[in-house]
Amino acid sequence: MLNRDGNTVEALQMAREFAQRGPLQTTLESFPLVLVMLMAFLGNSLVLWAVKCNPRLRTTPNYYVTALALTDVLMSILVMPLSLSVLIAGHWPFNKGSCLYHGYTATTLGSASLLILTLTSVNRYFKVVRPNQYRAYFKLKPVLISLTMAWLIALAWPVYFLVIGIFRYHPGKFCCIYDLDQVTLAEGLAVNITFAIVTFTVIAFSYLRIFLTIRKHNANLNNRDPTSPKISSKDVSVTKLLFAVVVVYVFCWLPLLVVDTTEMFTGQYVFPRQIYQLYSYMVGVNSAVNPIVYAFFNREFKTEFKRIVSKFGGNSNRVAPPVGRTQPQKANGT
Repeated sequence: MLNRDGNTVEALQMAREFAQRGPLQTTLESFPLVLVMLMAFLGNSLVLWAVKCNPRLRTTPNYYVTALALTDVLMSILVMPLSLSVLIAGHWPFNKGSCLYHGYTATTLGSASLLILTLTSVNRYFKVVRPNQYRAYFKLKPVLISLTMAWLIALAWPVYFLVIGIFRYHPGKFCCIYDLDQVTLAEGLAVNITFAIVTFTVIAFSYLRIFLTIRKHNANLNNRDPTSPKISSKDVSVTKLLFAVVVVYVFCWLPLLVVDTTEMFTGQYVFPRQIYQLYSYMVGVNSAVNPIVYAFFNREFKTEFKRIVSKFGGNSNRVAPPVGRTQPQKANGT
């Protein structure tokens, strides 16, 4: 049932529950987002600074890493502060224009991340499965053009939702997001098919072929087959890193996909408020955890992170120079 403002009884009840939290509950619900926001900003800024400082990190796959880190930094400064304000206030404390901005920006950045990860998987597919075509397709200019196109698509498609004005405040998700009750089933399925099924199919196919190629390569090495295609240990390491980023992304965005897909058929507010909170928290966690993945899987990132942190901590004299800093930069990298 809708009231005269277009809100359902369930929405009003959830908004009332949200507004009536005590100080302790408000603090407990706000603190995780504060932590996630700081980690996302500092960690991804560290990634950007590391790539800037160390020429060895300016490789082709790291252009995608850099683009993803930039997206996560923007999420931490353009989207999360407004969400934190809502968590503290217990309601949307801004005007309608701010709500439209919040919904559009969050949707754009989330879409950009997914498109960048899709391009990353295609990059790894050609590097490992079709290495002879890799250098032709993945020079600097084509890579930058593809990343620009991904950003243009991410910026363009949410304009439709912005124009028809369906970004609305959701008290469970403590943010403004497209109102699923105002999205037709055809529109919702079109978005899901394009940004979930198509992109994840490309990602899954790419990494499946990569896995099979690496397994065949290892088997041929064990059999000492001289005709086996050469896959360097560095290529395998970079592929593992980027695959880990994809796995983290899928894990963090899975609650959003499940909730939104379910509510396309059932209507909104069928889940408890805690489920909607997890939905929004996990999107933030995805932005915060990527730098940790880079440090865990990539020795050069880890070394550069240590150097930068030690420098700002006043211990720069005791830190060795970053790996490869004195070596000439390769033209295309891996």
